[in-house]
Amino acid sequence: MREILSVSQLSIDYPLKRESLFSPRRSLRAVDDVSFSIVRGRALGLVGESGSGKSSVARAVMGLQRPSSGTLNILGRDIFAMPPRELLGFRAHFQMIFQDPYGSLDPRHTVGRIVAEPARRSAAEMRNEVAAALEAVGLNPQDSSRYPHQFSGGQRQRIAIARALVTRPALLVADEPVSALDVSVQAQVLNLLRKLRETLGLTYLFISHDLAVVRYICDDICVMFAGQIVEHGDVGTVLNAPAHPYTIALRDAMPRLDRHGPRRRRSTSPEEARADAEPGGCPYASRCTLAVPKCIRERPELRPLPDGRSVACHNVQ
Repeated sequence: MREILSVSQLSIDYPLKRESLFSPRRSLRAVDDVSFSIVRGRALGLVGESGSGKSSVARAVMGLQRPSSGTLNILGRDIFAMPPRELLGFRAHFQMIFQDPYGSLDPRHTVGRIVAEPARRSAAEMRNEVAAALEAVGLNPQDSSRYPHQFSGGQRQRIAIARALVTRPALLVADEPVSALDVSVQAQVLNLLRKLRETLGLTYLFISHDLAVVRYICDDICVMFAGQIVEHGDVGTVLNAPAHPYTIALRDAMPRLDRHGPRRRRSTSPEEARADAEPGGCPYASRCTLAVPKCIRERPELRPLPDGRSVACHNVQ
């Protein structure tokens, strides 16, 4: 099958503010040597708690954040090697659905103009395409003359999805697309995303902190912690029997009706773990109950297991 997205050894550094004029320049490594790929028609979930680096990866995939190193190919093209004018035209092949459906829609513009915007043509020229996109997400084509404030939160997210669909992209990047919605509306939007993927053959990079959502939408999963992928594989294999201690902690933190007693708290955030980690060591060592001296000294490589997944842990065989 054709590879739609290929990310290889991607690293992203953010400069930190200097303490003084004469202090050395320092940076925070938000994404550290990340590699994965998605073939046509598949959905990959990128999960992790806040600060894990997943949204930085999404920004790089969309061309909004230039990586410090590594390559990022969409449809076989390195988007950061393209001249700006060429990249502008190539953007029709990859679109994004944002977390906040209201903040991502210009309240001054009609729905028709908003949906037509990625094609860089007027709403009048795009009338048929806009109508088809609105129908595809369950809205009336006559809604094109209305404004975002006249719709509910779930309807606004449908408008955002229609805008992403109007160029018929090869790749959709969804960054927490339902986290700002009510639970009942979340289910409707997730069902819509699943239906669109089946009927249009869409390819998804799905960013989320919610493992239940990822299980419902995605085929494969990458679990990130402190900028690194710690587990990667089929979503059923990984979530039914997680191997990395961090994936186990995420799974155990999922809300369950049959849970009794207090939820086990995690002691440090990914940012704190980065700061506590020894140079070259595993960033999860300070939180891991299975850590051995080797974990503190040596960073584990992401290596394949017999069941098809890959795990970065010295204690997983």
